[in-house]
Amino acid sequence: MDRVRKSILPLCLAVMMCTTSVFAANVHFKGGKSGGVKSTDLGLVLQACASIAGLGNGDVTIHISAVGLASASCVNPGDNTAPGQNKVPITATATETISADEIKNGTVSVCLTTDSPGPLDPVAAGCPNGNWSAPVADVEFSSVTVTVVQFGQVVLEKTFFL
Repeated sequence: MDRVRKSILPLCLAVMMCTTSVFAANVHFKGGKSGGVKSTDLGLVLQACASIAGLGNGDVTIHISAVGLASASCVNPGDNTAPGQNKVPITATATETISADEIKNGTVSVCLTTDSPGPLDPVAAGCPNGNWSAPVADVEFSSVTVTVVQFGQVVLEKTFFL
């Protein structure tokens, strides 16, 4: 039994010494007054740009989720337009995966733009009835959450209020 332990111990030590940690250690947004994320409301979409540091050496997925209130126009079946009466809560998202070879010294910069919201429910938007359509005219974004995933784990997540 001692002989087996003596032969396994050096093998275990060798494996432990050759194994390197692949997980990121202090992932954070770099600089800026807004904590490193600059958000721009472009009417129907939100663009969020960030520089992220402290990443490990592996692919990284960045996801943004923007929350806001959408205003719609009400369009009747005769194609006449009237303003909607209600603002409707919406969430718009965008995701980008960046390969490990694009990460330089643990840092990456990225800009993501959310998808445009589709038409709203005409009744929820304040149109006279469900026969009308309610295309979105504008979105007032109130917050954006940035989530950074590396090696299958969330390594950074923060909500910014606009």
